[in-house]
Amino acid sequence: MLDDESTIAQAGRELLDRGPNRDLVVSLGAAGAMVLCADGRQFRIHAPCVHAASTVGSGDSTVAAIDEGLERGDDIVEAARWGVAAGTAATLAAGTGLCRREDTERLLPAVTITPG
Repeated sequence: MLDDESTIAQAGRELLDRGPNRDLVVSLGAAGAMVLCADGRQFRIHAPCVHAASTVGSGDSTVAAIDEGLERGDDIVEAARWGVAAGTAATLAAGTGLCRREDTERLLPAVTITPG
């Protein structure tokens, strides 16, 4: 079972070792995300605390923002930072709403990155 961050990181490294991928982003839900790079680097993207109205659509918002960041030319860590901001922003919307850009941009400064 993947019940702690070290176990998650180990499983992620095993996935990276098996295939052609250079990077892996693992959602940690309300805690943010973990970025594992094939070159051995590892980062934690910390989500800001908010009062969540609904979590529906937050994963979709996270993935979409990561994709947009990569298309924009961001590296995987910055793209994941945007993803965590968007996923968090999506939780502010009641029901099935996705993130709003203005909420994502407002939350982005509170999304922090630490190595490991």
